[in-house]
Amino acid sequence: MARTDPGPTRRRRGHPVTIHVIAPGDRPARAAILLFHGGGWVQGSPEQFFPQCRAMAQRGILAASGVYRLVGGGADSPADCLADARAAISEFQGIAASHGLGEVAVGGGSAGGQLALAATLIDPVGPAPSRLVLFNPVVDLCCGFDAGLLALVGLTPRQAAALSPAHHAQSGLPPTLIFHGTADRLAPISAVRDLCTATGARLVEFEGAEHGFFNVSPYYEQTLDRMAAFLLGPGE
Repeated sequence: MARTDPGPTRRRRGHPVTIHVIAPGDRPARAAILLFHGGGWVQGSPEQFFPQCRAMAQRGILAASGVYRLVGGGADSPADCLADARAAISEFQGIAASHGLGEVAVGGGSAGGQLALAATLIDPVGPAPSRLVLFNPVVDLCCGFDAGLLALVGLTPRQAAALSPAHHAQSGLPPTLIFHGTADRLAPISAVRDLCTATGARLVEFEGAEHGFFNVSPYYEQTLDRMAAFLLGPGE
């Protein structure tokens, strides 16, 4: 039986940063992953990934869903969201260590995938994640985002480029697994394909699937199985 912990809360410049942890009950954890929800940096909540976290915990994986400030709700731009994601990763690494785990994987969906990638590629702080698991991540904020959309989240085109993982691909990635639908209009798969070509990340394409596909059956079960195998396996 998986066990849900409320998770720690710490403060960063006066702002609480919380992660919700689901442990594998009485069994020792065999791996660990922290996930960040999507929502375009302006909406969403950690509950999005609670089902995946519970499923991972049932398979012996210490799983957590991170909280970060949203633009318009305490964050001025995705740069603040990224700062909170970095703090959550650092906190979760300590939690994983208390479970006897020396490495953690990080991941997320859509904007949360951007945060996981950016924390790894752009001016990384602290130990790098051992693996990444990403669900239709936003990898290039300059692709598909016009000036109006960027202004909505408090970014200029130059700032958007600076926060785009695709513009930092030369830094390299740990073993990375990406799930993406070929019919995604919000986060075009073409940019993800380019990132994978540049970094060697593994891309699993789902024909005809749209943005957010991984939350519904049969994609939900398919991505769960692949994620668990990736986290518990030797990596790629």
